[in-house]
Amino acid sequence: EWLKIGQLSESEKFAEFDQDTLDLMVQEGIRFAIDVVSPTRSESDREGCRIEDGRVKVPKCLHEPYQQSYELGWASMGVSQEYGGMGAPATLVLIVNEAMNGANLGLSMFFGLTSGAADLIDTYGSDSLKQKYVAKMYQGKFTGTMCLSEPQAGSDVGAGTTSAESVEDGVYKIKGSKCWISSGDSDLGENVIHAVLARVKGAPDGTKGLSLFVVPHTRVNDDGSLGDWNDVTVVSIEDKLGIHASPTAVLNFGE
Repeated sequence: EWLKIGQLSESEKFAEFDQDTLDLMVQEGIRFAIDVVSPTRSESDREGCRIEDGRVKVPKCLHEPYQQSYELGWASMGVSQEYGGMGAPATLVLIVNEAMNGANLGLSMFFGLTSGAADLIDTYGSDSLKQKYVAKMYQGKFTGTMCLSEPQAGSDVGAGTTSAESVEDGVYKIKGSKCWISSGDSDLGENVIHAVLARVKGAPDGTKGLSLFVVPHTRVNDDGSLGDWNDVTVVSIEDKLGIHASPTAVLNFGE
């Protein structure tokens, strides 16, 4: 009532989201968070994440609610219908997201990082990048990350030294280390797509010289199949005070 979300249906874009529909979606989204996601919170936090054969394994109890979140649409509510989402208004998405965060932040962080990286590619990426990655990220088949920080470049992100060397048109070789990467790796999806800040040779110092690159853990072929390992290494995961179900990773690129 305070947010006046019922007025959203007055716009052509959200015409199908009348007050009754919005109320039902909020109720069902919160019910899903309580009944399906919340029971995993304590178990997943106790089990935590681990590195096995060079990849992160998340708590087993997260796999089923992760899949259900995408199959039922709760993890992709705001995604356009073009990509199989609900195309729901942001106000509704935020309400349900708050319930998911409260139910198990360790799990919901995967949704947030993946949608954030997918939104970047969808908004600023080339048609080729969009075709390869966006739909599968919005569908939860690929997870995503934001790789910004480095040991010497946390709040001062412009001090980053990760480099990008052009090897062919539109393709770069990334070299450097990133740390404190939330949801940095996992076995929840088939692949992990990293959005990586790096500096092309000759670019100016500071934030003005940084560019953003799409770096898959495993290369994706033009037909959508998975190819070879892309020289992305999971070095370690942090031993945090809490949120143990979310792996905060150190990643090496090309090293």
